[in-house]
Amino acid sequence: MNPALEKVAKYLNLEMDRNFDNRAVVGGLQRMLAPWEAEARSTGVPDNVIEAVVARLRDYPTLSVASRKEALEGLVRRLQSEFPDLPLPDLSPSGTNEVVESVAEVQQDPRMRVRLNRKSRVQSLRQIRQRRKQSKPKQSPKTIARPDHKGLRPRSTLR
Repeated sequence: MNPALEKVAKYLNLEMDRNFDNRAVVGGLQRMLAPWEAEARSTGVPDNVIEAVVARLRDYPTLSVASRKEALEGLVRRLQSEFPDLPLPDLSPSGTNEVVESVAEVQQDPRMRVRLNRKSRVQSLRQIRQRRKQSKPKQSPKTIARPDHKGLRPRSTLR
């Protein structure tokens, strides 16, 4: 099998496993397009396949998650029709239901931790900081205690 096609199949599998978060490749799927296109041309991948992959992934980061899913599923179908022996993810409805059931099981089981994506973690940290700010009374910075050779002595202001 062609190494460039195997590589793009791995990227697509990983991106689908990661629920279309555009982090299967460092910098996003669009970051791998130029090197992959050069490799694909040098290894003899048909031009129509290269153009299809590049066209689908060029605007990938700007798409919504649902649109990303549609784009990758369309690309997988296209690659499967031209290269049936390529190891691509199964798009059958039964495979999708299994994933949904396993996510539901993970959410119901309190012992299992679901890894939050970065955006969720940042939002959670911001909410925690806001709660802490609201619960703490503000202290006036007019006087502070600084160590002195004779002990602690208040100073009037910070400079």
